[in-house]
Order: sequence, then structure tokens, then C-alpha cells
Amino acid sequence: MVWASWGDVTAWFKALFTGNAKSPGAYELCTGLTKEDDALPFDVQYCMMQSQAIGFVLIFSAVGSCWPASCSAEDLTTAHKTYLGVGEDADTGADIAYDCFEDVPWSGGAIATLCVLSFFALIVLIGTVYHVTSHDHVTSVLEELKRGKFKAQTTENSYEQTVHDEALTGAKTEYESAFSTDATTEKCIGAGESDIRSPLDDQPPAYEEPKTSADANGTMSNGTTKLVIEEDSHGNRKVEGHKLDNPVYLFDVNEKTAFLAVNNATFSVDTFFLLSGFLVTYLTLKELKKTSGRVNWFLFYFHRFWRITPLYMVCLAIWATLSPYLGKGGAKDDFYDGANYWCEKYWWTNLLYISNLYPFPGNINEQCMGWSWYLSNDMQFYIISPFIVYCLYKSRKWGVSLLALLCGVSFGSTAYVCWYWGLPAYGSNNGYYNNRTTTTPGIDQTDDFIYGKPYVRIQTYLVGMMLGYIIYKMNGKPYKLNKFLNILGWAVSAALACTVIYGLGAANAGPQTPQWLAICYNCLSRFTYAIAVSWVMFACITGNGGYINSFLSWNFWSPLAKLNFAAYLVHPIIIYQVILTKKALLHFTYVEMSYWFIANMVASYACAYILSLLVEGPTVGIEKAFLGRPSRDSRDKKERDVSSKD
Repeated sequence: MVWASWGDVTAWFKALFTGNAKSPGAYELCTGLTKEDDALPFDVQYCMMQSQAIGFVLIFSAVGSCWPASCSAEDLTTAHKTYLGVGEDADTGADIAYDCFEDVPWSGGAIATLCVLSFFALIVLIGTVYHVTSHDHVTSVLEELKRGKFKAQTTENSYEQTVHDEALTGAKTEYESAFSTDATTEKCIGAGESDIRSPLDDQPPAYEEPKTSADANGTMSNGTTKLVIEEDSHGNRKVEGHKLDNPVYLFDVNEKTAFLAVNNATFSVDTFFLLSGFLVTYLTLKELKKTSGRVNWFLFYFHRFWRITPLYMVCLAIWATLSPYLGKGGAKDDFYDGANYWCEKYWWTNLLYISNLYPFPGNINEQCMGWSWYLSNDMQFYIISPFIVYCLYKSRKWGVSLLALLCGVSFGSTAYVCWYWGLPAYGSNNGYYNNRTTTTPGIDQTDDFIYGKPYVRIQTYLVGMMLGYIIYKMNGKPYKLNKFLNILGWAVSAALACTVIYGLGAANAGPQTPQWLAICYNCLSRFTYAIAVSWVMFACITGNGGYINSFLSWNFWSPLAKLNFAAYLVHPIIIYQVILTKKALLHFTYVEMSYWFIANMVASYACAYILSLLVEGPTVGIEKAFLGRPSRDSRDKKERDVSSKD
């Protein structure tokens, strides 16, 4: 017990100089000791002592220590409080608690998840063996080799084809399959399309710091994942300082202007809402035009639900049931106890895509897979999109008026919520403007009032829908801007984006931002960012993108874009596993963080590739089998037959 008291003192001094009051100790040294050792007459266990205050300084500390296995966490907590004479009601306000870590027995949910994954693996194995040994497959490969189908081919395209190939190809396949099962469906994609595509190639993750790009087919994509960046209950990005041994240095970095791009990285999520609204509108309008306004709306909804949900639920099961067994560490047990609790309680809200609304207002940290709030919003927007798109199809006047009305409702509701609860501006260090969150029963400052709510986030989706309508009305016609207007458009776009990202930099270091300015920023910042990105999309689609369009259309992005949805779902699981199983604290340096970023990105996409093969591939095949969509091999065979007859 004397050692534990000395640990309190050392943690206090450590906190003064480094900002960190955590000392995990030697986890493996403790767990590696057994009573079979000559010098140890009993088994031992690793425990973590956590304290909310030390002495007269309010601070959170955690000290790892080794104790006899016969001592329970309650015994250690009581003994420590008795020895120091502290407790929740003591004058110091200190509260001490021990948590001891043991092996977690396998649960029924974990076993069920393993069985599901094994079933998918068996399907893939059987399908692969059949495909490789199929006589038709072998014959088709020999014919293609003989006819030189594997050689690079070039075709001459019209301007309209060029525009769509550069900016819209690859987007139509997944959406059009929701409308029609005809093998001759009009295609916007060229050679190289994969049947195993992510259902959200056009709308990847929330809990990341995305780097907006476009794949070779023009599909905007996100090729990055975030290392130790997390999102707090108000949607602010922050580096996870509780696993660093020098968070004081991190606080200094956090206040630098350049770091605002990380703090405000949540705006990148709006890029994907924008893309989703754009693609749904553009492709649905084209289908309505082709079918004279007749669309199979059941398939429209079923296709989206089927392509997203299986992989989503598998990742949720892995997170809720298997994660506690993937590695050991002093911080894992407490964390996954909480995660599993919320998953057991609210997993069904994820299945129904209402996790961002129930319970209301809710807390992102108290959701099952908190980063999945994005999917709930996107599905809710997708559900109402046909009503808006059909209105645009019938009447430009009424359609645009409806978009403007919905934007106005979003602005008004956001302003009211921000004013009523006194919310600070996005990314601002300012506090709340009133005390309603602390005086209203059942409400506190950790609740998500606006960040994950559809009536706030729909703004950028509506901007994307408007852009989709504009591109649809252009009908692929040339629209070359003169040099001055093109440069002006890019300059205004860059200015708007920089204003949103860096505009409140001075407010974080200076006096509190006026409430009216915070309300305006919360209402208009994401809409403004969407306008800036819309220009990038418009310029690239209409042939005014120049070198930027060439970079965004680089073939390098194509394979990453096809894995984005799976990477979005799985990358936080990987990051949490790495961080929570570390036996020592990280030391923040730019090189260290860059190295971890690259490592997590590679691991995320590697796991995403495996999940795409195990889950997305079979579910796509099942959909094709039941809906009668022909496979790529059968379509290619028909094309060969037609060409041979010609």
C-alpha cells in the first residue's frame, strides 16, 4: 500500500510537468509471474488504480500495479481509501477505485459471430473452387487469351463520353441495379468495373480524417484513416491524449493554426453527404427520363438496404462481441465493458438506421459503434430522396423551391437548437453560453444536440442534390469556362473552404466568440463548405478541372475507393485494438504519429479487403441470384457471342 501511495505522489508530479498522470506499469512482468516461481508463494493479478483527484489538485490519474490474485478490486479500493483517509465525501474530493483484469470467458455472442464469419468463408471457398474448375470459365479464359482481350484497348469517345468517364463513371452501376435487372441497362462505366464494389464507394466514413480524392472512374473517395483522432460528443476532433505520455506538448500543437485542419476534419464527412446527394439525384433523374417516370421504388430501397446492412451488421458483431478477445491490455476491459453495454442495449437502432435519433438527443459515445451515426443520417436522407428527385423531374420550379425550403428549415432548426442550449461553435474551445444543459433533468453537455442530427446535416446533402440536378440538365453538353471565370471560381472555392476551416482560429486563443457568431457559424459553415466542394466537382465534371482533375482521376484511387465502405466500418476497431492493447504510453512526435497513421491505414484497407471478399462478395452474389441480375462472366459471354456473329 505504501507503493500505491508513492504512485499517487509520482503521478501528481508527472502531471505537473507533462500533463499526464498515468503510469501503466509493467503489465506483462506482472501477468508473467505465477506461484510456481520459487520466489512467489501466490498468484498475482494486474490492477489499475484510478483517481479523480490527488491532494488539492483536481486531476485524473491511473497507476498500474501488481497484487495477489486473492484480492478483489473492492478489497483494494477499500484498503486504499482507508489507508489514505479519502473517499467521495472526503474534504479532498478524491475518489479512488481499482479495476483488476482477468481473462474474459468466451460468450455466446462471440461464438455466434465466429460461426457467421466461418459461414461466409465457406461460401467464398465453395464459390472460388467452382469458379476455377468450371468448364465455361476455363473456356472463356482461353478464348480471351486467344482473342487478346487482356491487351490494353483504346476507343475514341465523344465529348459527352469523356466527361462522364472522367467524373461520373463507376457511380451508376450500384444505383442503377436498384432500378432494373435488365442486362442491357445503360452503363456509365468502362472496362475494369468490379462486380464486388462497396455499396458506399461514393460515401465513405465518419470517424476519420478523410483526404478527398477521386478514383479512376471519377468516384470521389477517401483514401485515409485516422490514427489517434477521435470525435467528442460535440463532434470536435481531438487527438486521443489519454494514451500519450506528453499531452502538454499536444496541447501546444493543438493551438497552432496549421492544426485546425485536424481539429476541423469533421467537415470532410460533409463531402460524402454531398456526393451521396449528387449521385442519387443525377442517376435517379436519368433513370426517370429513360423509363418515362416509371421506377421500381421497392428495388430502389431494397438494393440500398441489402448492399449496406450485411457488412454493417458483421462489423457491429465483431465490435460488440469479438473485440474484447483480440489482445490484452490494462485499458481494454473497462472500455469494452462500456461498448458492449451500449451495443446490447441499442444494437437494434443501428439495424433500423435510427441510432442518431434514439434515444434523443443521445450521446455519440453511448451508441453502439458511435461512428455509424453517419450511416443512419445517409439512410434517412436516401429514404426521402425520391420525393425530392421526382419533384425535380416533374417541375424545376417546384423541385428547386422544395430544396430551398428544406435548407431553410435546416438553418432555422440549427439556429434554434444552438441558441436554446447555448452551444459553442464547431471546433471552438469556448464554453456553453448558458447553463440549460446542466439544469435540465436528463440532459448534460455530452449530449449530441446537432452534430449527428439529420435536420442539421441534410444541408450538404441538399447541395449535392442541387448539383446533381444541374449536371443532369446539362446533359453532357460542353461547358467550357473562360480563363478568368475559371480562376475566379477556384479562388472563391478555396477562400470559402479556408474560412470554414481556419476562420475560428483566433477565437480559440482569444476571448469568447459572441453567441450570434457561434450560431451563424454552426448554421452556415457546413453549407458553405459544401458550396466550395461543389465547385471542385462541377469544374472537374465540365472539363475545367485541369491538373486537379487529373490528380483526382488518378487510377491509384480506384482500388481504395472500392474498399472505402469496409475500411470506414473496420478502421476504428483496428485503432482501438492497437491503442488499448499497448503496454506503454505513446510519445507524441510528428514522426511517431505519421508512422502510426500509415500503419493503421494499411491495416485498415487490408482488413477491408478481407471483409469485402468474405461478406460483400457473397451478399452481392445472393442479390444477383434472386433478382436475376446476370454476372459479369455471362454478360461478357453474350458480348462475345454478339461480336462473333458480327
